[in-house]
Amino acid sequence: MKTLIAVPCMDTVDAYFAKSLAQMARVGDCIVEFEIGTLVNFARDRLAGKAIGAGCDFILWLDSDMVFGEDLMIRLMADIRQGDRDFVTGIYHYRKPPYKPVIWEKFKRTEIHGTAEQEQYLQYPKDRLFEVEACGFGGCLMRTRMIEPVMAKYNALFSPMDRCGEDMSFCARATAMGFKFWADPSIQLGHRGYMICDWQQWDAWQEHERGERNAEGMQAGAQGDRGPV
Repeated sequence: MKTLIAVPCMDTVDAYFAKSLAQMARVGDCIVEFEIGTLVNFARDRLAGKAIGAGCDFILWLDSDMVFGEDLMIRLMADIRQGDRDFVTGIYHYRKPPYKPVIWEKFKRTEIHGTAEQEQYLQYPKDRLFEVEACGFGGCLMRTRMIEPVMAKYNALFSPMDRCGEDMSFCARATAMGFKFWADPSIQLGHRGYMICDWQQWDAWQEHERGERNAEGMQAGAQGDRGPV
């Protein structure tokens, strides 16, 4: 069992990411590859090619601004091998308000499906693995057996479609071929910005928005009670 740990990045990586990578327990035979200083879609294509060329069974995709626990690979590997899954992701959030999780319950593209549909997975299950149609590639594990069929059908892997990120474009192509994508809500990664953005910020932001709506409702009710001026 051989895994390529794949990190597309520019000329620097976040110190917290470097610490997470250094402390991460590794499963089986692992190769670490950084693809430095190129567009992220080209970087991912090259890293996928390196995984195939090295005879790897898996690719662990990690973005260079992620923060994660030392058991990340152990837990993703357990998930993917259970039920012979092809792809499992942990969950991370956008690093700016409103901190939504980077997973999609529905994601179809006109170029692939003949229609367009997009719905982020906001109220996702917290107690079990669940299917998604698309996700970011900040912290996920996939089998390399996905690569060649997608490439053969579309002559593309991570080439971005119109107004669509490279990771989402791969998801659209792969799901259209019947590959299933899974998310494990117990695996939460932090997204480095000016602070570590994760589910706590997302929950706090939702609470903030509920408070704003309640305040607006109370204000409108108070104005109604006063009647016309």
